[in-house]
Amino acid sequence: MSVNERLKSEKMVFDGAMGTQLNLGGMPPGVCPEEWAASHPDVLKGIHDRYLTAGAQTVTTSTFGGSRMKLRQHGFNDNPLELN
Repeated sequence: MSVNERLKSEKMVFDGAMGTQLNLGGMPPGVCPEEWAASHPDVLKGIHDRYLTAGAQTVTTSTFGGSRMKLRQHGFNDNPLELN
């Protein structure tokens, strides 16, 4: 069943505390989470693997702050599409 079909037929909850998980994976305070996750794909994959093992049926990536305005705060406003 596709995600679109599932969204029409059942309730899905999207909340993964990705920032917390990235911190536990070694991301230092004050860095750009989107860039850090992109440059540490093994950590991101591990987070997703743990969610799937725990029974999650959907995982999302770490683009909560992936807008041009938010990325500008970290100096990554040149190409937000590429970073996302």
